[in-house]
Amino acid sequence: MLFLGVKGVQTLPVLVYSYAVLGSSAQAGTAAAVAVINTLLSLALYLVYRAALARIGGRRAGVV
Repeated sequence: MLFLGVKGVQTLPVLVYSYAVLGSSAQAGTAAAVAVINTLLSLALYLVYRAALARIGGRRAGVV
């Protein structure tokens, strides 16, 4: 849900893009750090989802 937003709300991908494109070199480093953190959080959420699904779903968890 990090990619969904309403008018006037700056979502994380837009924030990273604006830091990288519109900012200085120092802000580009910040954008890279935010992008790495975003990737790690997404991977962690996916792994938690898979673990919860495996625990709840049993054998059927491999289908998803």
